[in-house]
Amino acid sequence: MNVATRRSTLALRRLGFTFASDGSHAACLASGTDGGWYAESWRLPVDGPARPTALPLPGHRSESLHSQLVSLADGTVLVRRHDGDRHDLVLLSAGDDDPGPPGPDQAGGPALAGTAPDRAAFAGTAFAGTPFGGTSFDLTTAAGRPHHQASYDQAAAGRAPYDQAAAAAAPATRERHLATLRLPGLRLLPLPAAPALTGAPTFLPGRPGDAPVAIALGTDARPVTTVWLVRTDGSAPEQVAELPGLHGGGVWLDRAGRLLGLDRVHEGVVRSVVLDLGLGEVTPLLEIGERSNDRLVLFDPDSRFIMVRSDAPGADRLGWGVLGGAVPLRFPDCLHVPGVFLRPVAVRYAPPGPAGGPEAVPGSVPRTGAGGGTGLPEDVRVALQIDHGASSALALWRPAGHRLDPLPVPPGRLGAVAHWSAGGLRMPYSSPDQPAALATLDVDELLGAGPAGAAGAVPLPLQLAPLSGSLPQPWREAAPAPPSGGGPRAARSAPPGWRLDGSARPAGGSRWHSAQSLELAGPAGPLEAVVYGGDAWLSSPQLVLALHGGPADAWLLEFDPTLQRMAAEGLAVVAPNQRGSTGYGAGHATAVHGAWGGPDLEDVLGLLEGIAGQRSALGLEPPALFGVSYGAFLALLTAAHAPPEQVARCAVVAPFLSGARLLAEASAPVRALTTRLGGHEPVTDGRGPRDVLQLAHRIGVPLLILHGDRDEVVPVGQSRSLRHELIRLGRVEGAGLRADFRYVEAAGAGHELLAEEGAAVLQELLAGFLRTGRTG
Repeated sequence: MNVATRRSTLALRRLGFTFASDGSHAACLASGTDGGWYAESWRLPVDGPARPTALPLPGHRSESLHSQLVSLADGTVLVRRHDGDRHDLVLLSAGDDDPGPPGPDQAGGPALAGTAPDRAAFAGTAFAGTPFGGTSFDLTTAAGRPHHQASYDQAAAGRAPYDQAAAAAAPATRERHLATLRLPGLRLLPLPAAPALTGAPTFLPGRPGDAPVAIALGTDARPVTTVWLVRTDGSAPEQVAELPGLHGGGVWLDRAGRLLGLDRVHEGVVRSVVLDLGLGEVTPLLEIGERSNDRLVLFDPDSRFIMVRSDAPGADRLGWGVLGGAVPLRFPDCLHVPGVFLRPVAVRYAPPGPAGGPEAVPGSVPRTGAGGGTGLPEDVRVALQIDHGASSALALWRPAGHRLDPLPVPPGRLGAVAHWSAGGLRMPYSSPDQPAALATLDVDELLGAGPAGAAGAVPLPLQLAPLSGSLPQPWREAAPAPPSGGGPRAARSAPPGWRLDGSARPAGGSRWHSAQSLELAGPAGPLEAVVYGGDAWLSSPQLVLALHGGPADAWLLEFDPTLQRMAAEGLAVVAPNQRGSTGYGAGHATAVHGAWGGPDLEDVLGLLEGIAGQRSALGLEPPALFGVSYGAFLALLTAAHAPPEQVARCAVVAPFLSGARLLAEASAPVRALTTRLGGHEPVTDGRGPRDVLQLAHRIGVPLLILHGDRDEVVPVGQSRSLRHELIRLGRVEGAGLRADFRYVEAAGAGHELLAEEGAAVLQELLAGFLRTGRTG
């Protein structure tokens, strides 16, 4: 399939958000309707909306979906690209780039005491044995092409036109190669803002113009972690440390960029250590229990407030303390909510100035509890993202308090990273009808607004009645009620204190299709699903049961261009998180370990039976099946095991045939993952082997198969083998009305072909097939 792609200026996907350490800028990867990826740099003024600037690569090249970005304080973006063990470090900037005025946290506050970071304050302060307070995509298929790749005309697909005027008006992106490092693994961490901006002292040599902006941490098979300082002046990365073992995480313990908290893996135990970049040495930081896993989560250098995650209390829990203080770590009950994952995303230390004046500047001495020697840091506030299933919520927590205060943010999904400054709390946010963008929250105003009314139950037939929203109490009640109806709708009003900047709107003044989160009755308990089609989704003329990849993945209440395209085609979509999905606790996620196509297949067959039965009673056709990667494997198993009257058609993207066949052909990382999850182990029940090739004779519905010929996760040979078996069985291949199946091999596309260049063409093909069953 040969698809010429051009850059669209409409950003429908954004991921990999990163904030400059001073909060003045952010960066992310973005893609438009064509699926081509590029970097964006966001300017974050204190008193105005966040403004994104696209940084498309020269020559209409696409940024790799797997590139890592680091946002810098002058608005430039440091990029790490990798190809095998080669890692290229590149600096991107807009052609008219101007660093602009200082950001929200750039005001020159006083230097920290002394001429270098107070390393002595960390010596001997490792938390050890402390008690616990509380429960404490060329895409060509001309005839005769190898593997019968299918041809498809992008113009006929009705793709959004390329905005040449807008592209011509945009300044050219400057791209400068900085360095290349070769080793199996590498990641970047930004250094704190330049001392000239923050007023903090520095131990780092050199003039401000050649000061390092990031550190690179590389790993190899020894195993050793090597640390380099990265500059943007063209000099080679400077190695400053070589540490035995693997080190993850990365939390700065000062504002000078010398002391870094890392999570070291040693003999199966994770412990936080402090790396002194000046000495190239590490010292222990967290050693709570004898064999406990203790990780640093957050640290505020001004108040010395610390948050950790440890299993020392008997379960993985959040705790807090004051580094160097006399009070031991505490693990309060309010930070342990069964069934949800609490993720601290930002800390704000903002004590009042003298006599009720402005906030104290960074470097002030923190106040503690008045009079009683409690060691409680007053004026420290922490924003916690609360994840459960498809949705996110947000809460505020104060160490001196004993509760989480829910913040009434709109239903959707938050980005698990944030920056809190005088300009507000900024976080990525997305919902099914709002493409990912940056939200700015006035936390105090949101608190004052109070919780909105809880969403009411949507009336459905009893078997499919929703049991509740995704989030447990009280988080469900804290969120504004989701919209009813699944089509384009009027803009909803934002809660006071909430603003979303940069979320793309469709052309022509229309609106995106909304979705809701429902819990449906499954064979072994309730299953959450993201549902497009409004209250009448069950009676929609066509309905798609969509299955996610993974298996350790889940559908989220966020913008999804593929599902959005299906909804625009008039399809209702039910996207369930069957057993094996993440976000519902360990039991739900591990249910398919050693049983790929076991409990999850039962869940899907149970949902299919109920939905198809009720649609049959209404005189409607049964659902169509759609799946990607592992979900494609599951969709093919479902098509083979379900009665013919329960499935209308089936479309799969990058399917594998069985865990064992994947294990035999895949790359080393995929083999390791398959083994770890028990994908090669047989499922012992009455349904027989979970091998699509052995079950192909039972798949009688119209079938569409898409696969990229450069798929690095699921080898394209898996789909080629299925095509050959279908032909051997007498199935008719082609794009005509009499065809049984169509195979489209996307030349040049990888595993994420629905998120790569040419994605809009494939989404159009999928939506049309799922609606009509026609393969051409």
